[in-house]
Amino acid sequence: MVFSRLRPIPSCFYNPARTGAALCALAMVLAGPIAIQPLPAADAPPPALELQPYRVRVEVSFAVRPEMGGAFRKAVLEDLRNGIDRSAASLWQFEIGEDRKARLAGIEPLRRLRAEQVATDYSAADLDKLHLLSIESIGGGFRIAGREWDAATAQLGPLQEQSFPERRDVANRGVNLLRALFRPVATVTQAKGGPVVLRARGGALTPHDASWQPLRKGSLFEAYYRYFNKDQVVERIQQVPWTYLTVEAVELGTSACTVTSGLRSAFSARRRRIDVVALEVTRQVATTRLTLVTRPPERRPLGGVEVEVSADSQPAPADKPAVDAEQPRKFVTDRNGQVWIPAAESFQKPVWLFVRSGQNLLARVPFVPGIRPEQSLELPDDSLRLEVEGQVAQLQSELVDTVAKRAVVAALARKRAKDRGWDDVDNYLKQLTNMPKAPAFAADLSAIRLNGLKTARSRKDKITEVRIQKLCDETATLIKDYLDEDKLKELREEIAELKQIAAEDAAAEAEFKASNKSAEQNSPKPAAPPPPPVVKPGL
Repeated sequence: MVFSRLRPIPSCFYNPARTGAALCALAMVLAGPIAIQPLPAADAPPPALELQPYRVRVEVSFAVRPEMGGAFRKAVLEDLRNGIDRSAASLWQFEIGEDRKARLAGIEPLRRLRAEQVATDYSAADLDKLHLLSIESIGGGFRIAGREWDAATAQLGPLQEQSFPERRDVANRGVNLLRALFRPVATVTQAKGGPVVLRARGGALTPHDASWQPLRKGSLFEAYYRYFNKDQVVERIQQVPWTYLTVEAVELGTSACTVTSGLRSAFSARRRRIDVVALEVTRQVATTRLTLVTRPPERRPLGGVEVEVSADSQPAPADKPAVDAEQPRKFVTDRNGQVWIPAAESFQKPVWLFVRSGQNLLARVPFVPGIRPEQSLELPDDSLRLEVEGQVAQLQSELVDTVAKRAVVAALARKRAKDRGWDDVDNYLKQLTNMPKAPAFAADLSAIRLNGLKTARSRKDKITEVRIQKLCDETATLIKDYLDEDKLKELREEIAELKQIAAEDAAAEAEFKASNKSAEQNSPKPAAPPPPPVVKPGL
């Protein structure tokens, strides 16, 4: 049983030629000769997109239950048709009926639907929207669920459901669910140097319920590229990744919008066989599971990666104190490369994700958590950079050890040189000579650099190539600064000068001693004092 807003057309209108002749004859009889206005051409251009209603079909599957007999199903379909007519008015040209594929009622059949099967299974080639509903009784109440298929983007919308106790609310809840499932479509245009403009299908039409308006200030859209062949048939549809359009002021179904994108140029120059359309998105879940993986063909999960969620497109400076409410939230992916991000309070404003591996920024993209239960972010394989960074870190540790040892031995050599311990000084200088020199470290660094760059070029990974080059250049600067041979040359010159001073001091001291000894030998000896008189006893 099918109910439609389109009234039956009289059979006489099916033959334009016969109908036109009959009308002309009737006019000539009644009014005499009149000027006949030409009929519009069959290939007349369609009205503007803003004036085109949506061609919609609603297919409902009912659970096989005694309380859902034929009279119940007929009444629900009639009430749904009247409810849509009262709400959408001229925005929808629709028909509604029971599911022609005899799809079982329930959530699981809706969840198992695939977008590529819907168009063929339901003959939806001449539609703009297809809504599939399910009505079943659970416990003491009812549950209605549904999904939307969009023809312009070939996208199947998320599953939504509502549960309620009253049987009389089935139709009202169904209309509310259809409004929640309805995702308006718009074309994306951009003049050279001008803003991005959205033109919504049916945007200039006026539904009875304002919430059905296709284009509303603050609405959020995602963009899709549609690629046509030479026969103007869509060959491929591709979503513009990490790009969101926020509607600003609306006028007659058009609006300039704010583009938030992680791409340098979200919308390239328009080509003849490429069309850009936008599809509205709505919040569906409270938390989105984000999975970080490497780019194909490997698609390896990235565990231990830091994900920072911030309201600003640029990270706050370290010296700027952040307000608690503006503090970015930080998460770390598990070994499966997954992290759960709660939906933001302001749905219309995307947040920014800063993905870091150590101190290296892997990605900076806008993100709206809550529009999908799960989403994946493909990142360049950072394993080569990490491998090179590990090798460079080991080389730097050896460099630090060598610099520290050289500083200690040089200090000991200076101390012993001041103490005139020349045997120890010679030993320390020998140790300094046998320590690794800057050319040896430069050769090891060159081997790391060449191997890393070769692998990066074979993978055509220019970003990793640049990072390896920068890391090796910084390490080469450290080697040059801390293992400068001029410093050892200055130390040897200083010790040689101390040796020379010590030798001159020793020679001067020896000369002084020799002159003193010669003077002592040439001077006359003093006469010996006369012996004391001998005193004889008894005299």
